[in-house]
Amino acid sequence: SEIDQSQFSYLAVYDELQGANAQRVFEEMEWE
Repeated sequence: SEIDQSQFSYLAVYDELQGANAQRVFEEMEWE
């Protein structure tokens, strides 16, 4: 859906902006 694509796009841009910080958060989420 359009909403899903919008959320994915936001996360993709956010990940690029945050860089290592975003990757660290993602890794922490995987452990939970």
